Amino acid sequence: MNKIYSYLLIGWCFVLTSCDFNQHANSTGKYLEIILVQRSNCSKNLFDIFRNNLISAQKPILESEIYGETKNHFKIIPILEKDFSSIFRTHKNIVILNSSKEFNIQVNKDVWSKNQKVYFCSIDNQENDDSIIKFSQQVAAQIKDNEIKRRVRNHHNLTPPNILSYLQRKHQLSISLPNRFFIIDSLNEILYLRGETKTSSQMILISPFLQSPKIENIVFEKNKIAKDKISSSAQGSYLQIEDRTPIYIDSVITPNQKNITIKGLWRMEGDFMGGSFMSGLIYNPITMKRFLISLYLYAPGENKANYLLDLEAILKSVKYINN
Repeated sequence: MNKIYSYLLIGWCFVLTSCDFNQHANSTGKYLEIILVQRSNCSKNLFDIFRNNLISAQKPILESEIYGETKNHFKIIPILEKDFSSIFRTHKNIVILNSSKEFNIQVNKDVWSKNQKVYFCSIDNQENDDSIIKFSQQVAAQIKDNEIKRRVRNHHNLTPPNILSYLQRKHQLSISLPNRFFIIDSLNEILYLRGETKTSSQMILISPFLQSPKIENIVFEKNKIAKDKISSSAQGSYLQIEDRTPIYIDSVITPNQKNITIKGLWRMEGDFMGGSFMSGLIYNPITMKRFLISLYLYAPGENKANYLLDLEAILKSVKYINN
């Protein structure tokens, strides 16, 4: 029996012996909560290393960049296998940790409830701590990626029609947005969108990009447009990138597009305000056009996890429509 088959058998034996097939109601709990189950063959030491590193860091946020604090997107709820009762089995995200002779992960949907993902994870108990830490972080990254994809799908049906119509008509772009967003301004082919909650504001600027795709050009263009479009109630204030903290850069090349993503912090010149930003430069090889999508978050004193994932989902959703 090969290793993969053995691992699958272990996972499914666990499911078959503990699953109530007559209860397939909707999943419970929050999307950013993870029930982490320690199987009986997994030692406390291995479990603790995995649990302590099951981190998808909120980035960038003021707390991390200025004070060095790391904040997780997820809330981890650890329990023992013997305590894994029906009240936990219906959660949206469950990670079941098993000790084995290899690292492996299998993701199953709707095991105990609808709209649920269960991650059967196997740790190689012969490996060193660094390998376990790396594996744990990979699992966290996969959970985060699945959550972003879920938000993109969900937002697709919520995007205000007037925003969709404008972007399709003017720029041949599509986007998926929460329905809280509305148009502030659309002069000079620059679309300024805003979304509000009780504790936050999100601003989006979408504009043509005519310069060469260099980071310094992206930063310059962002500052120029934001200075003209975004201010606070303080007279003479305007938004700019915070240049005293790092900018994170990520380039992605696909068969159809070459995209550049940057992340960092912004500040309000002339006022005591600041927050996170994410920007994407997307390229259409058919029309040879580039667009800059800049997203800004203001949520003082709040946990930024949900807001940051929303911004990442929005940025990931932007695509060209080539007729």
